Amino acid sequence: MKIYQACLDFIEIKGAHSGRNLAQIVYKRGKKLGILHKIMSLTGDNAKNNDTCARHLHKMMGYIYDEHLDPIPIHDKLMRFKGEASKIDCLAHVDNLIVKAILKSLGSSTHKDAIAFLDRVSDNGWNKVTLPIVSGDIAVLRIVVLWMNRSP
Repeated sequence: MKIYQACLDFIEIKGAHSGRNLAQIVYKRGKKLGILHKIMSLTGDNAKNNDTCARHLHKMMGYIYDEHLDPIPIHDKLMRFKGEASKIDCLAHVDNLIVKAILKSLGSSTHKDAIAFLDRVSDNGWNKVTLPIVSGDIAVLRIVVLWMNRSP
């Protein structure tokens, strides 16, 4: 068995990023390419609109593939997509949320706060600047790493 992988398209989303709008975009692209029956899952972050997208896409595809609607089905392809049950949360996004929660509990500053601190150091020098309000070991380590990253 040979597995193929391809990027189907990058589409600018016009209008709201609602689940209904996203489902229509996926449906239209899948129908145009003739691959609707091959869709097995959707992967996305944990935003509610992705759950809504999965529900709407399943409903839209159901009109084509649900055999009980047509006493004599004219297609031989089965729908693999099962709506929200086929939605997969992106592991990288989940990992990112976990790491952010751990860093926050350890007293780390945010990336934005660390960058702002380093900008103040660049402008004023080390003598006139105090560490950010949250200054745990992780926050200090983050600042050191970002400082080294910014240096020539």
